[in-house]
Amino acid sequence: HIGGVDKLVERYHCSLYINANDQAMLNDPVLNFSYGEPVIVQTKPLDLLPGKQTIGAFDLFVIDAPGHSEGSSMIQWDDCLFCGDVVFQGSIGRTDLATGSNSKMMQSLKMMKETLDGDLKLYPGHGPTTTWKQELLTNPFLQF
Repeated sequence: HIGGVDKLVERYHCSLYINANDQAMLNDPVLNFSYGEPVIVQTKPLDLLPGKQTIGAFDLFVIDAPGHSEGSSMIQWDDCLFCGDVVFQGSIGRTDLATGSNSKMMQSLKMMKETLDGDLKLYPGHGPTTTWKQELLTNPFLQF
């Protein structure tokens, strides 16, 4: 997911944000799975901090959601939740990567069930968009 970061930052003159718990992945081929052609990100990232953030013209709410990785984060903007590799339509992100944790993923999913509004539109890192309400009803990983 990070192979084109430097080019995007250069082209769009934007900042790169990352949860501090995932920062080591930017330059470690073992952690970021770029063994054959190591991906080294040159752009110095800014910390993506949990809670209310203003980035550019956007008022966002950043939610820590470890599990897929220690620094997994979700970003809520109005009624949209960019949930990365935490929740997919009908599934969840893998937890077998370098800093992943199945128990932390379950804690994150429990936190989401207890706090998120059902009307949120979800924009996962992979696959189609969905809604939180739909995932609560049909996602087998949320039936606990």
